[in-house]
Amino acid sequence: MNIFNKKILLSVAVATMLLHGGGVYGKTNITHISASCYAEYAGATQSAGIPAGAKIITSYSDKRRNTVYYQYNERIFCYDRTRRRTKEMQFSYGYVKIKNIYTSPLHSRIFVVLDMGNKSYNPVVDGLQLWVINSFNRRCSKVGEGFRVRKGKDGMIVSKGRYCKNSNAPIERRIWRARDHYYDFTGKVMWVKHEYDVREYKYQRGK
Repeated sequence: MNIFNKKILLSVAVATMLLHGGGVYGKTNITHISASCYAEYAGATQSAGIPAGAKIITSYSDKRRNTVYYQYNERIFCYDRTRRRTKEMQFSYGYVKIKNIYTSPLHSRIFVVLDMGNKSYNPVVDGLQLWVINSFNRRCSKVGEGFRVRKGKDGMIVSKGRYCKNSNAPIERRIWRARDHYYDFTGKVMWVKHEYDVREYKYQRGK
């Protein structure tokens, strides 16, 4: 198979996922899809709201939604194919960058992990924030915050420091008590467990 045919097959595969409401993301990374490729196969144009260099997160083709979510310049947008309008997803707090993006198993929710950088009080407490986007009403809600966020089998898990056991010690010696907070795939709290020690220096910026 020559290079030209491989490119055609790849483009068709991507278009199929988009048209049928599938995501084109990895577990923690978003696959880069050029705007021109999306325009040709999904019926949009660059001028209609999908800029060149955008990273497609997921797409919906049902009557109720018919939208495309994409990341561009550390922001997330929703393009409404029916109305041909673009809406930026608003997160209430300033942040440094988007660290990770996940979707729920049924693709009804998009979870966004924000790196708060120097805007956080302490990286063990609120270095990362987890937000959820409801794909049906396009609303954003803050889920939780902490020093680590991951996707589990039954939902999202946010690890957060509770208190420092030796706050007067130098950063490299500070130890925090932390717990894991579990949320379902709509962003609702399920339970909290697994209390343990963490060392602050491991989560300081640049460490």
